[in-house]
Order: sequence, then C-alpha cells, then structure tokens
Amino acid sequence: MSTLIIALPDLASPSTEPAFVRTPDGQQAGEHGTAALTQLPMADEIVALVPLACLSWHRITLPRAPAGQAPGGARRPS
Repeated sequence: MSTLIIALPDLASPSTEPAFVRTPDGQQAGEHGTAALTQLPMADEIVALVPLACLSWHRITLPRAPAGQAPGGARRPS
C-alpha cells in the first residue's frame, strides 16, 4: 500500500507548494519533491503534516449530564 506524506507549508512561508514524499511500502522513500496540490502523485493513503504554528488548542468546558442520566442520554440503572 503506497503512502503520500505531505508537509503543509507554514502560513508565513512564501512557498505555496508543499513538500512531499511517496513511499510504496512505508519503509523506503520513493518519489519526493514539491508540487502544487493538484499535481501531487496518487497514493492509497495520505498523511498531512501540519506546522506547529498553524495549530491552536482551546480549553472547553463540556456540559454535565442531567442527574439520573448517563452520558449519551441513556438512563442509569436503578
């Protein structure tokens, strides 16, 4: 099974073409370079690497389940 690994460019990068490597077996690198998204080689599986500067983490508070109900809305056994 072939895998295409794409390193997405950082937002601050002047390059709009991502770097890529295609591996036919997951063990050895094959075709590699940079290309427009429409020109990337085909593969059975695609992995995109997102630059750390493009990620953000947000703390959220989830609502609590009403008393007597399990998560998902199911009734707790009595």
